[in-house]
Amino acid sequence: MTEPKQSPAPKPMPKGDSFVRTIQQWVVDYGYKIAVDGLKGPETRKGITMVYQNELNKQFKAGLVVDGILGPKTYYAARNVRKGAKGNLTHVLQALLYIAGKDPKGFDGVFGDNTEKAVRAFQGAKGLGVDGIAGKNTWRALLQ
Repeated sequence: MTEPKQSPAPKPMPKGDSFVRTIQQWVVDYGYKIAVDGLKGPETRKGITMVYQNELNKQFKAGLVVDGILGPKTYYAARNVRKGAKGNLTHVLQALLYIAGKDPKGFDGVFGDNTEKAVRAFQGAKGLGVDGIAGKNTWRALLQ
């Protein structure tokens, strides 16, 4: 008598990207409630956009409604972020680049060589002027 073949154990569901989890946890620690699931979904993008809007308000008195929506006021409030920059706007930039598939090789809030390379790669892929500076058009493309 032969033993019946056992079905293989079900494969575990993917748990999500650990780098995205780090980004999501940063958004939560910043003060916005989002799921920390490692998924690059609309909730994650909205949370990152809310941090961006809040930082524009804090740093530049932009007067934006912090709603996670890229509207015309958020677009016009954008500031250039370039190599050498440090802080939360650079964190936002690194998060958005990673979610867009251009890995800045870190999430440290420091705009160094790898972040600049990721910005240039993103700009080239989107048909933007490639200068390595996150300006209005780069921010718009990243936040959409």
